[in-house]
Amino acid sequence: MRRLVGLGLGVVLAACTVSEEEVAPVAEPLQPLAVDRDPSPGVIEVTLRATPGEVVLDGVMTPIWGYADGPAPPTLPGPMIVADPGDLLVVHFDNALDDGTTVHFHGPRLPNEMDGAPVGGTLVAPGESFDYVFPLLDAGTFWYHPHWNTAEQVERGLYGQLVVREPAVPAARERFFLLDDVDRDEAGAIVVAPGADDLAHGRTGDTILVNGRITPTLDVPANGLERWHLTNASNGRYFALRLPGHLFTVIGTDGGLLAEPYDVARLELTPGSRVDVVVAIDGATGQALTLTTEPIDDQAPDPTTREVMTLRLGQPGPALSDGWRDDLPRRELSPLDMSGAAERTIRLGAAAGPASLDEPSFFINDESWPFAEPEQGRVGDTEIWTVINDSDHREPFHLHGTFVQPLSLDGIAAERVMLEDVVDVPAGSVLRLAVPFERPGNWMFHSHILEHAELGMMRVLRLVED
Repeated sequence: MRRLVGLGLGVVLAACTVSEEEVAPVAEPLQPLAVDRDPSPGVIEVTLRATPGEVVLDGVMTPIWGYADGPAPPTLPGPMIVADPGDLLVVHFDNALDDGTTVHFHGPRLPNEMDGAPVGGTLVAPGESFDYVFPLLDAGTFWYHPHWNTAEQVERGLYGQLVVREPAVPAARERFFLLDDVDRDEAGAIVVAPGADDLAHGRTGDTILVNGRITPTLDVPANGLERWHLTNASNGRYFALRLPGHLFTVIGTDGGLLAEPYDVARLELTPGSRVDVVVAIDGATGQALTLTTEPIDDQAPDPTTREVMTLRLGQPGPALSDGWRDDLPRRELSPLDMSGAAERTIRLGAAAGPASLDEPSFFINDESWPFAEPEQGRVGDTEIWTVINDSDHREPFHLHGTFVQPLSLDGIAAERVMLEDVVDVPAGSVLRLAVPFERPGNWMFHSHILEHAELGMMRVLRLVED
């Protein structure tokens, strides 16, 4: 069921007020679009194939593992799947790798057997296939990636975007950015094997990718309104974005739109998270603006401020109205009902590993995956989780199958109601969350620094019905 009217940095959606005729195509890092093979309304049916292949990075043919749209070559990132809330998503998945894999749809609420996790989901062996079928309950910006041998497979290029359309921002050009980073060797190939620092702190590469492109250039009107959906697909990098002379107006996060927008000069994206922002471009025709990412803090493994993308300002479009902020989409968000909520403590920890292994160990409640016993819970309950980070570095805390509501960090109450599926826990900090238990099954929770999860910082929450 195709409703696409054009292409931008990602796509321009039918819900957007800018048509293909109004904005000339430009040389931008496009996300490829998955082909919907079912013309029926309310059904999006696509075919994904995980396969080795090659893409061009900085003029060099570079081996990857990527997702392909059916028999087509793989792309970096994989094909963008676009749907509407309430649509039934059908993904026919084929594994053409020499390794087992899954597809984990990160963010949308779905049945446990469709989660693509090591427990609850189905491991797809080499040469085998699996159909993921589930209704799309939530509007928002989501993504998909493997949840088996995850750190290596994502680093090789296995990730893509899932978009469930939200209300439009009037007069804004809508764009989708999948942000990643890689290290490359002298021949330009992606370095797959992690180093000791990658294992200890999370992998951070010295090459930033935007939709699979290195420091691309984006053409924008000199006074245009931009809506950017940003996803952090990096194994371990925290992005901290700045655009000189501009603010980011945040209108949505992992769980969709907020009740009220807010402005930040530095936009932080935890690994695995998504942020929906509006940027009012202010500058002169011919001016170039550089979007950069800086170290998240003084403990960041990469201390360098790096270029992400260049904005090249063209001819001005129609002048923005003074009340453009009043037209931004919003939704009602109420705090979760926590009356009678039980409390649970989750401690995140790390320790140096044996010298013979040259790798650290990571824990949740002093137990390491896959040897930890599942946590137990009951569908329909809401609990308050106190997440304590006993390690000496940040950890992005991710829970499958639901959205959580941050309550406080180090005793300071959250400024607004937000629904998230990845929440940053700085070193030594105490995070409190409201966690609704919505669906039965075995649900993973873990660090979204992928190396840390695979080295033990992962557990199962087993939810049962009465």
